[in-house]
Amino acid sequence: MISKSEIVRQLASNIDVEQLADNNLHIAVMRNPYLRFVLDGSKTVESRLSKTRIDPYKKAITGDFILFKQSGGPIVAIAKIVNCWYYENLDYTDILWLKAKFNSLVLGSDDYWKKKHSAKYASFFQLSAVTKIQPIIIHKSDGRAWVVL
Repeated sequence: MISKSEIVRQLASNIDVEQLADNNLHIAVMRNPYLRFVLDGSKTVESRLSKTRIDPYKKAITGDFILFKQSGGPIVAIAKIVNCWYYENLDYTDILWLKAKFNSLVLGSDDYWKKKHSAKYASFFQLSAVTKIQPIIIHKSDGRAWVVL
């Protein structure tokens, strides 16, 4: 997999990378239509729900940056995290509450929330300054949907 320094070098032609120096960098692998929704600005909160405590749970903080990688494709955008919410020990009622609270920002389909009904951990990240970038190709085949660099 590509290193953080190599990604920052490639980002330099797209954005002012000085702001990345003191913040964590994350890669979020996404499928369409959700990636399109981030790119067009209609999806303003990224969500990750899981049965186990895996990244990005409590690993991403306000000020960090997320690189958005198309599933099976390149990194195509970057955004800054301006707010984070974490939840644990969830049950089905909690998932319904999270859907009611966040879905207008997450834009999850009913099928998305149905698949997440047994999640025990949830992470939500409010996005700012979503910027499309020149695609960065990385070789990632480990199956993780989130990587902390």
